[in-house]
Amino acid sequence: MSELSRRGFIGSAAAAASLVGLNAVADEEFSFKNNVPDPLLAGDELPTFKFELEKSEGKVIGGSYGKEATVKQLPISKGIAGVSMKLEPGAMRELHWHATAAEWAFVIEGRVRTTVIDPQGRAETNDFEPGDIWYFPRGHGHMLECLGNKPAHFILIFDNGYFSEFGTFSITDWIGHTSKHLLAKNFGLPESAFEDFPKDEVYFARGPIPSETIPPNHQGPLTSPRDTHRYRMLAKSLIPSTRAVASGGSAPTVSPSRRRSRASSSTWSREACASSTGIQPPTSGNM
Repeated sequence: MSELSRRGFIGSAAAAASLVGLNAVADEEFSFKNNVPDPLLAGDELPTFKFELEKSEGKVIGGSYGKEATVKQLPISKGIAGVSMKLEPGAMRELHWHATAAEWAFVIEGRVRTTVIDPQGRAETNDFEPGDIWYFPRGHGHMLECLGNKPAHFILIFDNGYFSEFGTFSITDWIGHTSKHLLAKNFGLPESAFEDFPKDEVYFARGPIPSETIPPNHQGPLTSPRDTHRYRMLAKSLIPSTRAVASGGSAPTVSPSRRRSRASSSTWSREACASSTGIQPPTSGNM
């Protein structure tokens, strides 16, 4: 099977999953849209707004786990679901798709490598550290693996409170329930190549610790998506003066004598503000 046809096959599956998810959301009726009080909020007592995620049982395989909070665990959370996931060294959350939810994630500790494939067959592999975020739209196939010899812990957020991480469309589950004749035809391999494949969903796969560098794709160069799925949130500065220092500039400084004199005054003049910050005040015509 050619590289182009493989990508098209996987891309078609991702597109179909995305379409199913969009139709499901379009057909769902939310009570607030019809001005109907939510039954959970219409009673004399409010429901609980708290769920102890880390204390839940979840799915545990070896040293890896996934613990989720959906409307089943937290009924008030109809619009959002979450998962606390931990991967032991050498563990991988296998390739899977979400038909009814997009995924937003925040890395708490450890390092994670992800690969995501969009419905057009374009792919991206990224490494993440604590404070980094990834986002995978609905229908985008993706896998997650722990990097290094320390566990990785991250929080997954889904834009659908009814979505369960334990009901995803996983690659092993799909291959295990598809005839070998069809698999051989689609992948261009003999039927015997699929004899030792798992018959059920693996969910967490385990193997050697991945290399520190992203390995080259075995099927040739990948076509990257237009927009990256990675954002280094905590690596970004939120204060302009800090950005200036980080980029090699210097932050505005105020001498001790000026600080004392200005502290004794209840208000600062526009000229004083301009002197301390280096920013010229707007003219009266621009205010």
